[in-house]
Amino acid sequence: MTADRETTRIVRSWLRADEHESADQLLETVLARLGTTPQRRPWWPARRFTPMNRLVLAASAAAAVLVVAILGYTLLPGITGVGGRSTPVPTVTPTPLAVPPSGLVGPGTYRVTDFTNAPVDITIPAGWQSVDGWVTKGDWLNADGVAFTPYLVTHVYMDSCHPTGTLRAVASKDALVAALGEQAGHATVGPTQVTLGGLSATKMVLSVARSAGTTGCNDPLRIWPDPGPDESGGLPLRPGHTVTVYVVERGGQMTAIVAESSDRSASTDTAQLQAMVASIAFLP
Repeated sequence: MTADRETTRIVRSWLRADEHESADQLLETVLARLGTTPQRRPWWPARRFTPMNRLVLAASAAAAVLVVAILGYTLLPGITGVGGRSTPVPTVTPTPLAVPPSGLVGPGTYRVTDFTNAPVDITIPAGWQSVDGWVTKGDWLNADGVAFTPYLVTHVYMDSCHPTGTLRAVASKDALVAALGEQAGHATVGPTQVTLGGLSATKMVLSVARSAGTTGCNDPLRIWPDPGPDESGGLPLRPGHTVTVYVVERGGQMTAIVAESSDRSASTDTAQLQAMVASIAFLP
């Protein structure tokens, strides 16, 4: 009928004026809903007035426009109810906590900086602590513990059993891997190529049998000193212990990720240690 066409024209004009992308589809949806909605009770006698009052026609058009406006508003992308379009909330990644110099470390993501100027982020479970720059669990120094730390390596001892005076400078990843492979005083397995924190890494496994003891050797054995040629501190290796080293080169510097365990370490502790290594993230 004429009223229907007039209503449709008004609604379509309103939608296009608002530049709605799917004006025709939205209009057809509304008209279909209106066409299937009972307008009177079934038992109510139908009446028809001829000609239709223009005021009634105008009211019908206005009502249709209002229905389309409400439906179209709720269908617009980005609308989350009253108040208009939603504003995306930026995701803020918290800066990992620094590992304390000593004491218990609560579970969470931490930034480890000891023994290197190229810190790394790792996820530490409950029950771990910080000891002299290492993240440890159990009695790492003497018996059944496990430990983790990153190192910046500049020199390697040629003989871990007799380290003093046997320093060898390493200026590249390949040089460091070669020095560890040729190092005397302990057993070595590797090199093995792996991926760590999204970067290419070389894995070396160094160990000393508990039965070997330290007779005739430095106690503990030393793999390398702290950064620099002064032979202070450094990476220890004790009988019964295994030191796994992951060598990564970043910006011309060698970062060695160290994971140490003992033949008496609990399997749950070594599993946590491996998970921590797997969680590592290297900073730019």
